[in-house]
Amino acid sequence: MSTDKKPAGSSASNNMNRQHSLTDQVAEFLAEQDFPLFRSEENSFFGNVTIEGGVDISLWVDCKCSSTPLVRVSGILPIAVPASLQGEFVSVLNAINQSILCGRFAMDPQDGRVSLENSAMIPDGEHPRAQLRWLLFLNEAIMRREALTLMRLATGALTERDALSLIGIESGDSPMQAESDPERIRWN
Repeated sequence: MSTDKKPAGSSASNNMNRQHSLTDQVAEFLAEQDFPLFRSEENSFFGNVTIEGGVDISLWVDCKCSSTPLVRVSGILPIAVPASLQGEFVSVLNAINQSILCGRFAMDPQDGRVSLENSAMIPDGEHPRAQLRWLLFLNEAIMRREALTLMRLATGALTERDALSLIGIESGDSPMQAESDPERIRWN
């Protein structure tokens, strides 16, 4: 008769160990890539980066472990969309979101802040290096493609129709025609 009972609290302890391991692996990867991010909370990293086109964005990398380890990369644009423009802005974000395969743009209706989020589950025992490389590449490629148009729309310098035309939604072009090499992430 086998008594394979686990000690009370071992599940929480295992999740905590996985969380620390994942966070340490993310920190190691970011250091290897020379990303200017610092640990802002126990399981998060934050920094300001400049992407091609001279756009400064805030970049967050969060690590979460519950039943499945998860890494989320969020890029936050340096804009706050005024309430008077939020309706047409959301229409453009929705069109972009429908045209990209991974990630999503979101706008906080309270303060008008705009972010792009991508996330990936990390299989147990795997280093998150490959997933992080792709998450960072996706954020950079999408932001590079859309940031300047979204910033001009947020200031009223573009109409909704002009913004959609610039990002190629009306012409059927995909906003994800990335010219970057995913092996070489180009954050300036």
